Amino acid sequence: MSAEHLKHCDPKEYYEQHLLEGAYPDGRSIIDFRGTSVQVGFNPTVRGSSLVKQSGSMVDVTIDLKLKVKNEPLEPEIVFEIEGPESIEETVIDDAHMILDQLKENGALFNLDAVTATDPRLMWSVVVNIQFLSCDTASIDALVTAVSAALLNTRIPEVHFAEEIDEDAPLELEKVVITDKTHPLKMLDVPTSSCFALYKTGTKENSELLILSDPPSELMEFTVSSCIFVVGEGEAIHSMLLAGGETIEMEKIKKMHGLAQRRHESVAIALKNITGRLTE
Repeated sequence: MSAEHLKHCDPKEYYEQHLLEGAYPDGRSIIDFRGTSVQVGFNPTVRGSSLVKQSGSMVDVTIDLKLKVKNEPLEPEIVFEIEGPESIEETVIDDAHMILDQLKENGALFNLDAVTATDPRLMWSVVVNIQFLSCDTASIDALVTAVSAALLNTRIPEVHFAEEIDEDAPLELEKVVITDKTHPLKMLDVPTSSCFALYKTGTKENSELLILSDPPSELMEFTVSSCIFVVGEGEAIHSMLLAGGETIEMEKIKKMHGLAQRRHESVAIALKNITGRLTE
């Protein structure tokens, strides 16, 4: 039976014969990720921007900064606004909100000092506008890469008041002068995401659980569980999402974490390089 005929008649068997050899049908190793294309700084109307494409997923991110008076509680303010096409699955939006909220709550992106204005009575609120242009199994990976790239591309303008203001007088933001002099937003980490799926081979009595890195969409219906790791520098795990009915042994989780860390090293260096932040 030809490969195309087998794929049509018994797609699970078609994929399994490749997976048992450690590769997808296109020859990519099951522990390797698909390539990622990143553009930054293409939108001059915002403070930072990125466009990321990974396989069938494309995400556009722009960063707006809003000046505000520094009040209690003294925490950095970051707002995520997410939109996508009508065809996008609700779970993708839900997972995106969950992961980004965890990055925010864990303080994984930047601290208060990074968004304190040159006049220390003021601070910047960071608004991250996210647009899913297309989606597949790599949607969350593309999202996190795009957010990290856009924040690395963001530059904070210096400000001062047009006239001296009494220390006890209320601050009027309309009297603030926003200058053309800027400095890069100081990041605490450069998070990256890696998606995995678990595939069970053979029969129930004689089966093996394979880890699949960045699996293609057409293979997902044959997998038993999925996992998303969002990691950072060192051994940092900023978020981990598990889905599916298969129990995952700690050995498998550690292996996926190791693969996610290996990918983070290369992606983070690439993002710092294209945004001119490699020497920081």
